[in-house]
Amino acid sequence: MKRYLMFDKNFNLKTQTKEIKWPKIKQNSKIPIVNAMNIGYYIITPLVIGVFLGKVIDNKIGSHFFIIFGIVLGAFGALYNLFRLTK
Repeated sequence: MKRYLMFDKNFNLKTQTKEIKWPKIKQNSKIPIVNAMNIGYYIITPLVIGVFLGKVIDNKIGSHFFIIFGIVLGAFGALYNLFRLTK
């Protein structure tokens, strides 16, 4: 038998020697709170990548068109990610 340390209702530490049955968690379950916590990454990542690539191309060519194109493309990517998340 294994010994476990547990707290009682007065928060005193005690040892317990009986076997504890832990609840089983499904590995492939989708938890909605996890998706809600990742919404920021789904929105920010395409925008940052679009702006970065647009800025790099603008510095190479010397125009200001590609940064606007990168922002628009990043916005479409963010909307697509949100659409895919809610599906």
